[in-house]
Amino acid sequence: MTGTLPIRTADPEEAAVLMARNGCALLTGRGTDAAAAQAVAGDVLGELLALPDASAVREGGEGDRGLVGATEEMGVHVDGFAYGDRHPDALFLLCARQSAEGGQSMLVDGEGVLQQLAHIDPELWHFLHEVPVDLTEPDMHATCSPIVLRLPSGRCAIRRSPYMAPAPDAQDPDRDATLIARWSDLLGALGSVAPRFTLHPGEVLCVDNYRMLHGRGPFAGERVLWRIWAWSPRSGGLPEGALHSDSRYAARSA
Repeated sequence: MTGTLPIRTADPEEAAVLMARNGCALLTGRGTDAAAAQAVAGDVLGELLALPDASAVREGGEGDRGLVGATEEMGVHVDGFAYGDRHPDALFLLCARQSAEGGQSMLVDGEGVLQQLAHIDPELWHFLHEVPVDLTEPDMHATCSPIVLRLPSGRCAIRRSPYMAPAPDAQDPDRDATLIARWSDLLGALGSVAPRFTLHPGEVLCVDNYRMLHGRGPFAGERVLWRIWAWSPRSGGLPEGALHSDSRYAARSA
């Protein structure tokens, strides 16, 4: 079982412990405005390399970017992939307004998936760790590295995004494309059966963005969240240029 339900706590220090142990936590009793959103990462993690301004995420109402419709499931993924190999290692989603119906969240533990793959699909496991692939989002930071990126700190960053393709110099691009699809399809299937939970106003989903993949189900009405990306001292370092909690501004030339 790789689907995960976060443990609720009102204590930021306990949330940090849960993030380190389980990859996630659900912090309760917070405010719902921009100032409350901006305070979360520091309250939980303490020292940070970078903390961009929180970004308002509106779904189903005015201001919805329409990337994934309200009637569609947003499959599990990691955040900040526009920043390439130096994407944020911590993600916080503060609920300001929950939808009238649906909109439940789900989590998949990437580490748990890899542990199972080592036994049931060693071909895919080795590919994920050893073969560089093109992970570049158009017009964003160029990235060509294994999907499971091992960092100097010993941590691994496990990735899934819409932008995964064989490397330009791939020795066997057809095989690589097949294995990329196998990885993406596996995570999609696991996300579809992962247990669901609801974020209520003033609650924060705290996520190890190197380990966990997150998504949400279809909904009716309007959802408003604050998204906060943070880089801790245990991250892979800071990308070049200005940092944001919104991938639209992670331009390659920034």
